[in-house]
Formats: sequence, structure tokens, C-alpha cells
Amino acid sequence: MIIPEGGEKVFSRNISTRLFKLILVLASIWFIFLVCVTVIYTRLSVQASKSAMLQDENQKLREYFTRVIDIEQSFKRNQELTARLAQMAGVDL
Repeated sequence: MIIPEGGEKVFSRNISTRLFKLILVLASIWFIFLVCVTVIYTRLSVQASKSAMLQDENQKLREYFTRVIDIEQSFKRNQELTARLAQMAGVDL
């Protein structure tokens, strides 16, 4: 399109200072939002992985506790048996 020298421009690539500042502010806010989301997501994923590890450890501790209780009961039975055998034999422990 041919524009005469004295005529108005149909399209201008110049943007106002306000619009430019608005675009910069919005881009900055978007960048800060993305950084915050990344930090929060990272922390949550770390906690989730720790949670899975803690559940596994908790299960192992329950199994260990069950074995300890069984050993303790066995030890008490052995003490009672030893006391009865000593009593039958007339030995004073």
C-alpha cells in the first residue's frame, strides 16, 4: 500500500510506554509464579519420596518389633522352665 507523505500511518509498530511496562510487569509476575511453583513442587516431591521411604521403614520396624516380642516371650518361657526344672531337682537358684 502506498501512503502519501502527509497521510496517517495505517499500522504502527511503536507501542506506548505504559503498554511496554505492563508487558514487562506481567512477564515478571509470570516468571516469579513459575519459580514459586517449581520450588513448591520440588519440596512436595521430596516429601512424597520421604513418605514412601518412611512407610517402608515403618513396616520393617513393625516386623522387627514382632520378632523382639516373640524372642522376649521365648526368653520368659525358658526362665520359667529353668525355674521349674531347678525346683524339681531341688537346686536353689
